[in-house]
Amino acid sequence: MRRREFIVFSGAVAILPYTAGAQAQVRRVGALLASPLSRPILERVLKEKGWLLGQNLLIDYCISDGDTEESRKCARELISLKPDVLFAVTNTSMASLQAEGSNIPTVFAMVSDPIGMRYVETFARPGRNVTGFTAFAPSLGGKWVSLLRSRRRLSGSALSTTQNQGITLLRFSLR
Repeated sequence: MRRREFIVFSGAVAILPYTAGAQAQVRRVGALLASPLSRPILERVLKEKGWLLGQNLLIDYCISDGDTEESRKCARELISLKPDVLFAVTNTSMASLQAEGSNIPTVFAMVSDPIGMRYVETFARPGRNVTGFTAFAPSLGGKWVSLLRSRRRLSGSALSTTQNQGITLLRFSLR
């Protein structure tokens, strides 16, 4: 649970510059989450930073449960509300928001390969109106493979290459 709290906390902190400004104005955040477990963490962190629900902050949530079609539907719904900033947790959520082609500033969290998925240009200069952070580094792929190999009962390994990040991880693992 600590990892999830850290990730949502980091994403919430990244949202702050977009919601900063005239504190009297109510700012609107559209949050596309894969799980409802992130909701109380996001609210707690924003509250710690002075953002109070119903006073200077409104958060529109849509929970997709990781389902791609539901995520696309949620993305359309949130974009139609015209929030000040969008917050996407997971690859599925971010891909759905990107597919809708919005100009609304977007902050992501828990995205495994934002450069490979073309959400950002580089970590130093994300470009466009998208920013965020990732807890996954492709360079760790080799370490993961070596840890798996150290297990005596491991008879094989598999890697999903259905999305670009799987291929990126494989390239780094084979170095």
